[in-house]
Amino acid sequence: MDMIWGPALHNNMHIQVEKILEINRRFSEQVGIEALRPEAKILFTLKTKGSLSVKEAMILSGLSYRGFYIVLARLANSGWITMEADLKDRRVKRILLADRSFGDYPLRVNAMPYPAS
Repeated sequence: MDMIWGPALHNNMHIQVEKILEINRRFSEQVGIEALRPEAKILFTLKTKGSLSVKEAMILSGLSYRGFYIVLARLANSGWITMEADLKDRRVKRILLADRSFGDYPLRVNAMPYPAS
C-alpha cells in the first residue's frame, strides 16, 4: 500500500483497475479482440486479486505456452512481478506484484487525457 497517500488512494486505484478489466472484457465480447496486452491484463488482475498461480495467469493471458513464458520472463526481468511457491502446494508457483509495481504509476482512468484532434 502507498504509505504517502494512504488507503483512500489504494482503494480508488483498485476500483479503477477493476473498471479497466471490465472495459476490456466488454470490448472483447463485443468486438472479438482484447483491448489490453497480456502483460497489462496480468498486472491489473494481480492488482485486484493479489496473486495468481502460473496456470491461472496462463489461462487469463490467452497465450500459447511459449508466448506466455516470454511475457512472464519480460515482467519478471523488468521488476514488475515476483514468483514464489504456493504455501499449500509447493508444486504450484504463484505470481505476485513486485513491491514497486503501480507504486510509482497511479492509474487515473477519469483523468486520462484525450489525444488532440
